[in-house]
Amino acid sequence: MSEQEKFSIDGMEYNVDDLSEEGKAIWKSLRFVEYEIAQIEARLSVMNTAKTAYLAAMQKELPIVTN
Repeated sequence: MSEQEKFSIDGMEYNVDDLSEEGKAIWKSLRFVEYEIAQIEARLSVMNTAKTAYLAAMQKELPIVTN
């Protein structure tokens, strides 16, 4: 017997199979959006890492300023 797919909202656990067809469609859309958000957050993390590296490299290239 396969385990039913479950999800939690507001601390309550639900079985996907118990949802109406509309509920299942909404759940699939929610999963898609959560996946896309995770992908964007991963890309943002990469971009922030690159930005930090470029700033560090730029600091090495700046002329020394004396007052």
